[in-house]
Amino acid sequence: MTSSLEALSKALSTTVTQTSETVVSVIGRRSAGTGIHWRNGLIVTSCKALNPGDGLTLGLPNGRTTTIVL
Repeated sequence: MTSSLEALSKALSTTVTQTSETVVSVIGRRSAGTGIHWRNGLIVTSCKALNPGDGLTLGLPNGRTTTIVL
């Protein structure tokens, strides 16, 4: 029988493993943050990381980067 703490630990580990492939870094000219790849073509992040006209560099889970302009 597993304890509640072991069950929680396993559940948390599974969640982190499943979601880690969706986390990206968002690097702007004046700020940096993280975002979540929600679906194809859509990254969700905070407004602090975004400034209109800025080029943003996205750090992808596979180690590659790409640049976009807002």
